[in-house]
Amino acid sequence: RAEAATFGPRSGRCLQTQVGRDGTHRDGDQAGSRRHPPCPARPWSLPEVEDPWVTGAPQPASLSREGGDMADGDDPSYRAPGWVTRNVLNGSVSLLTLLGVSVLGSRVLEVRGRTSGLPRRTPVNLLVLGDGEYLVSPRGETEWVRNVRADGGRLDLLVGRRRDAYVARELADDEKAPVLRAYLARWKSEVGMFFEGVGPSSTDEQVAAVAARHPVFALERS
Repeated sequence: RAEAATFGPRSGRCLQTQVGRDGTHRDGDQAGSRRHPPCPARPWSLPEVEDPWVTGAPQPASLSREGGDMADGDDPSYRAPGWVTRNVLNGSVSLLTLLGVSVLGSRVLEVRGRTSGLPRRTPVNLLVLGDGEYLVSPRGETEWVRNVRADGGRLDLLVGRRRDAYVARELADDEKAPVLRAYLARWKSEVGMFFEGVGPSSTDEQVAAVAARHPVFALERS
């Protein structure tokens, strides 16, 4: 009999097993032991979960870094979150928001992953400006930005038990200045380091100079 590796049904540990002639897997030395499906060849490469406290789905792996399928990593404008942001801050803000406590306008964005098709979640700041609602990506071409584009702008924003469905329209660079200015007026202390010194009092030319590096979406309720 050939040996293979399987996951134990309770511990999740990868166990050495023997493969019978019928192709099933049995625990190595235990006669009549339970049959298990084969485990992945590399169990240590399972997807990383950014917000372990706030899955909201039966499969924890449906959440990944920045709330989406893995980015290509070839865009210099993308600012990847550090360990503390991924594992502490985002998880804490997401948890509070889903409990109904909006932190300075926070929402949990849910969008379908462009590769997996599974729901992806990440905390965002919802900007209300005049009669409009907007999302800004201070970190650039993030996972959630790519997923929103891939799904035709469809997304949900969650706070507490409330779920609002939207269709997002991405703004052109020459439309972004007033939105970016209002966004920085409210959240500069949180995201100012991603805007290279540009703030709410900067000139239109200075804001326009960084606009291309920060996707902005106007939201319409669906």
